[in-house]
Amino acid sequence: MLQGKNTNSKSKRRALCRLFGKAAVSVIVPVYNSEKDLKTCLDSILEQDFTDFELLCINDGSTDSSPEILAEYERLDSRVKVINQENKGCGASRNIGIDKAKGKYIIFLDSDDFFEKDMLSKLYEKAEQTEADIVLFAYRTYNTKSGEESEKQGLNTDIIGGRDVFSRRDLPDTFMDITKPNVWTKFYRRGFITENGLEFQPIPNAEDVYFTYAALCFAQRITYVDEAFAHYRIGREDSLEYNKHLHPLCFIEAEKALFDELNKRGIYDEVKISNINRAVSHCAYVIWKFRDMPEIKETVKQRLRDDLIPYVALLDLNEENYRNKEHYNVIKSIYK
Repeated sequence: MLQGKNTNSKSKRRALCRLFGKAAVSVIVPVYNSEKDLKTCLDSILEQDFTDFELLCINDGSTDSSPEILAEYERLDSRVKVINQENKGCGASRNIGIDKAKGKYIIFLDSDDFFEKDMLSKLYEKAEQTEADIVLFAYRTYNTKSGEESEKQGLNTDIIGGRDVFSRRDLPDTFMDITKPNVWTKFYRRGFITENGLEFQPIPNAEDVYFTYAALCFAQRITYVDEAFAHYRIGREDSLEYNKHLHPLCFIEAEKALFDELNKRGIYDEVKISNINRAVSHCAYVIWKFRDMPEIKETVKQRLRDDLIPYVALLDLNEENYRNKEHYNVIKSIYK
């Protein structure tokens, strides 16, 4: 009986929020030349079994038919709000979304991906149940060319153990291995973001590294839903991932900003081993990413050697503290 009363009270509060222009969840989607997949993305959001949300679409200076698609969806569904701006990049677009959001929770999604229809309901329920700052979840890759999907990935529950709610203090040395930097596998309490002054870096790529890991380190209560709600498209040669060679050094700026912020907040020493292991693997991945572009690969290695490695002291741990020996040896070999 009491449970029913609580449910009715929550329903009434949500109804009042809708009446006064608020929503339980703000879904923020930057859009840049996404005409091929945009409708699939928007439909998978608007067809959620949880309806108390606003969908903020930031048109980031698109030059294809994306603006017309967004305008049509805005006309047909009052939950859709389109914000048009000159091209500023994904990070800056998400920051605009944070500024305009009214929901209790925020989720950042990408305009070329699509999502399970029970995503918002399960994430909202978990966040409310645990009073979490962040809810983590998994994803699957979807190959646009073959139509094949991967197994569930992006969430290492083995590290979490039996904990339902945790923070950096519970798992200081392995904390950052729980999830990947993808911002679209996290469900955030908006107040947590604004109270901590969290913003995305306005850089062409790797903008989610700083935001994601800073947020995880600041959070007092983190939980998870061990399901793959996001379907991440791969195999598209016009995607941001395929064009990282245009700005290959953004990851260095991201890593340095994270290091500086964690030190500024006085929490770096708590997560030093975890952060160095994560950063080493990140750097090794970038080197591998440019394996077929020797000039860019050498530029990356030079900047690592002369800048990031000494700046963050990536090779200063005792050797036994490096969990992935292969990645450690890749970074160590830069000096040979």
